[in-house]
Amino acid sequence: MSELADIQGGLVRVAQLRELGVSRGRQRAQVAGGRWSCVPYRGVLLAHDDEQLSRWWSAVAVSGTDAALGGITALHAAGLEGYCEERMHIWVRKSSRVVRTNGIVVHETRRWNEVDVMPAGIRRSTSSVATIQAALWASTPRQAVLALVMPVQQRIARAADVAVELSRVKRHRYAAVLRAALGDVIDGAQSLNELDFAALCRSHGLPEPTRQLVARTPEGRCYLDVSWDRYGVALEVNGIGHGRVEQILKDNFRAIDLQLRGETVIELSVLTLRARPDEAMARVGAVLRARGWSGVRDR
Repeated sequence: MSELADIQGGLVRVAQLRELGVSRGRQRAQVAGGRWSCVPYRGVLLAHDDEQLSRWWSAVAVSGTDAALGGITALHAAGLEGYCEERMHIWVRKSSRVVRTNGIVVHETRRWNEVDVMPAGIRRSTSSVATIQAALWASTPRQAVLALVMPVQQRIARAADVAVELSRVKRHRYAAVLRAALGDVIDGAQSLNELDFAALCRSHGLPEPTRQLVARTPEGRCYLDVSWDRYGVALEVNGIGHGRVEQILKDNFRAIDLQLRGETVIELSVLTLRARPDEAMARVGAVLRARGWSGVRDR
């Protein structure tokens, strides 16, 4: 019995104890003696005190025989950091017998099956599957993009594997933004495509920018992603590569040099433009108006 508890993070189902011949009297004696304890889910006992792992095991145990951790919860179990989600996410196959419990979100699905579950340890989605699940189950496009990108950045899932899993998603409200964001990750995007940004400006009523303007700074000649020379505003669209220390230093010094020239420099992440384009472009418009733009697109 102790081996089973170790494998399952300290948790055992009462049904498993019955199969092992552990009587109810012995179970009660173990609980009364403080060696075992009850957890918030019916039919599950705790044999030792790895609290987080036990919560995951108990969520799986109480949700159904084929239940598995999914989405952000599975990614947390794989080591993801920095993404806060209090609820635990579980998935089961469509039409499975499901037990609903407070604090646990159970997703019924036809998209994933047993081959998408890790072969050992706590029952959870593979990291690439969990990444897509987390993105699809997000409440906003911004959360969806974060859930897609963070596991890749933290090396919990490979971008190529995530792309394979995303290809299984034929229809979903976030499908387009997720494919665009993942394309940026795989390509190591340094900036949003110039024509894409020009299209964003047109669709939001902003003046047409001058693209790839050459500027001279003490560091030498540099190319600005986007510039409105008439208003003294430059914009840099930072991609995945801008998370590297060397690139951050280079970008910071360039921004300071441009500010000294009198330019207003805006820095945006390509993921911000993918996930929250309306808010981003509204703020760009506010900067342009502050620098003299009338609010009417130039003819």
